Amino acid sequence: MKFQKQYTVLCGLLSCKNKEQNKHKSSYWSRKTKNFYTDKQTGVTGLSAIGKYSRNRVLSRIYHYLFQRLIFSFSNKIFSSPWYKLSKQCAEQQNRSVDMDILRHVFTFDLLDRYIFKKQKINNVCVIGDGQSNFVSPAIRSNRFNKVVSVNIEEVLLNDIFLIEKENLLEEEEVAIVTNDENLQVFLNDNHTKLILIPAQKSKILTNIGIELFVNIASFQEMSVSVIKNYFEIIKSNNAYLYTFNREYKKLPGGEVLEFSKYPWDISGGAICNY
Repeated sequence: MKFQKQYTVLCGLLSCKNKEQNKHKSSYWSRKTKNFYTDKQTGVTGLSAIGKYSRNRVLSRIYHYLFQRLIFSFSNKIFSSPWYKLSKQCAEQQNRSVDMDILRHVFTFDLLDRYIFKKQKINNVCVIGDGQSNFVSPAIRSNRFNKVVSVNIEEVLLNDIFLIEKENLLEEEEVAIVTNDENLQVFLNDNHTKLILIPAQKSKILTNIGIELFVNIASFQEMSVSVIKNYFEIIKSNNAYLYTFNREYKKLPGGEVLEFSKYPWDISGGAICNY
């Protein structure tokens, strides 16, 4: 396995089922990861929360191609955009079809490109709760950022490791798993690391470190209210942009109710948010 070191570290963290880790898991994720299993040869199974991606087979490609264009129009410029081509390259190397999850991120990148990237340089971007490396892979391949940071629970980070490995895009020494402030500063300031992975229970180390943009696509709606508040405090401390796309209302298996309008938008004076 190419990312043997990262795999070993994440498995070690996952085996420590301590209170700190469980505190960051909502009832949604506790249920969706109860059958989780990973093997360095066969990959990840039992991670039902993010589902099975669409394999890159002829019928699957035709299905997604036709229905996406029927929904969004054959003439939609998104299908000829640089971000679509980039995401398509990522998907093909991961043996995936460009499904709606990937296309949703294409629209996100295109939107950010028009309203943020063309106005200012974003050196460091952090994606909160990415799934299937849908944000991470195109972000790295674009060479637009000095660093791409991904914060997530260990199970999903392990799944991302297997997908990113298929692309042969990064060497092992270009991917770092960080759990403390000192190491984070080292990897943020070096000239070699491209991807930094941070377990969710260690997210506090992202406080006030100069991240310019945070992105969250459909995963705040899977967290507890206290965890969402924690991320908003982190974003505010960085004086950063936030792009987030989530449901207006969602009730989790444990009864927690999440409402988009009730996110702590004005916390400590207000984060700088684009949504």
